[in-house]
Amino acid sequence: MCARCTGIYLGFFIMIPLLWFYQIGMIISIILILPTLIDGLTQAYLNRESTNFLRFSTGILAGIGMSGFSERITYHTYKFIELLLS
Repeated sequence: MCARCTGIYLGFFIMIPLLWFYQIGMIISIILILPTLIDGLTQAYLNRESTNFLRFSTGILAGIGMSGFSERITYHTYKFIELLLS
């Protein structure tokens, strides 16, 4: 597994229990995912070499952002289903 994927998994699994106490909004989630997107795309298309530390740290941010994004989607899906059933 690569450094970026390890960071994503670590960020995701660290943030999941914390979501009981602190919710992340959609905008913040997208902002946290952007550094990984920028790092990956510039490395792929601009012939730039990224370091494992940068991959890992942007991966952690993306994992935190994806967990917040997943939580918001789950919440709104639940509310929508609840509305349909009432």
